[in-house]
Amino acid sequence: MLREASIKVIKELFWELQNIRDGISYEILESGIRFSIDGSERIFTSFDGLSNNEMKTLIYKEFLKEDISLPWGILTGIKPLKLYARSDDKEAFKEKFFISDEKFELLERTYKNQALSFKPKYSLYLHIPFCKGICSYCSFYTNDITKKNYDYAKYVEAVIYEMSMESKRRDISEPDSIYIGGGTPSALDHDSIERLLKYIKENYKFKELTFECGRADTMDASLLDILDEYGVTRICINPQTMNEQTLKRVHRRANIEELYKTYELARVYDFDINMDLIIGLEGEGKLDYIDSVKKLIAMRPESITIHNLALKRRSVITKEQFRLENIDLSKEIYTLLYDSSYEPYYMYRQKMTNSNLENVAFALKDKASIYNIISMNDLTSIYAFGAGAVSKYIEVAELRRKFNYKDIALYINSVYNKDIL
Repeated sequence: MLREASIKVIKELFWELQNIRDGISYEILESGIRFSIDGSERIFTSFDGLSNNEMKTLIYKEFLKEDISLPWGILTGIKPLKLYARSDDKEAFKEKFFISDEKFELLERTYKNQALSFKPKYSLYLHIPFCKGICSYCSFYTNDITKKNYDYAKYVEAVIYEMSMESKRRDISEPDSIYIGGGTPSALDHDSIERLLKYIKENYKFKELTFECGRADTMDASLLDILDEYGVTRICINPQTMNEQTLKRVHRRANIEELYKTYELARVYDFDINMDLIIGLEGEGKLDYIDSVKKLIAMRPESITIHNLALKRRSVITKEQFRLENIDLSKEIYTLLYDSSYEPYYMYRQKMTNSNLENVAFALKDKASIYNIISMNDLTSIYAFGAGAVSKYIEVAELRRKFNYKDIALYINSVYNKDIL
């Protein structure tokens, strides 16, 4: 009888294969698998006692015989760089997982750019689950402020209280980095944002403070003044695409002219700026993606993150059974960024994603995000606060997670009732 974990990884491998090629079907048997490639059937019935990698290797070799391959081979995990970093023999690692030359070079290049000039201790994450509308591809826990009124002040006070309680359990006064994400933190009213940042400035000493503005239509000079006054060092302004028609299709209420104006406004300050793009959005083609990348490079933000569209369970497009178009532009896009002095510094993969590819952040020299490097590689504990926030406690080789309630009322209740341990 196959283990549940084995069934899971086999399903993940076949999802990736079926995503790039028609004519593939499979059936999981009690102790093996039956699958066909263009009607030609294979049966393996002796998986008992084999490791997950050994099973995947047997299956994958049959596809190689048919000249069918995956860019990441049989490596189906979320954080390939963690495995790469732990391997003593990098070439053997590449061969073991059948990783393509292109992706192996990306691993090498990204790993080289992750060196920190200090020994990391811990970081903080604050979740702000409010957005000015929900984009069709989004699966993050958030709440649409256009459909319901929320008491932001009450929520922010609960987050501050939770942080103060954590400070009584352990000293978290000097984190390497603090990341305020969401959601869209800039969707809060300015008084609430100022209250939160004032508390942080008065109680914590940090190397980096990121505020994820996200959408240009939630930003103005008054907000930027507040961020600057209270020590924010890094902000995110994420267009996702530079095609205005696409923005409308994905229910993102924004326009490109507003993005340019907001960006120029932010440039008056000393923030490092990150900008995100998504490859695989409905209605876009190769020229659209290349055009968006070129436009962002011309704007010259300190960091550009390239995401490949993933079909997440909670997103609108997944519920509507959106079909990924399998567009692989990674070589062209990465070359554009390399030629413009952007280097990859963190990466991760997701299930059910465009072309089975990866998400990669690129940064100019010395502009990589401390939080992203630490978080993506699980280098240290991250203490997380807010509704839906997930803390990661890392002690020696063990990683333990603590999940906060997602429902805002339940979260606030639990904080004041000392329910969060």
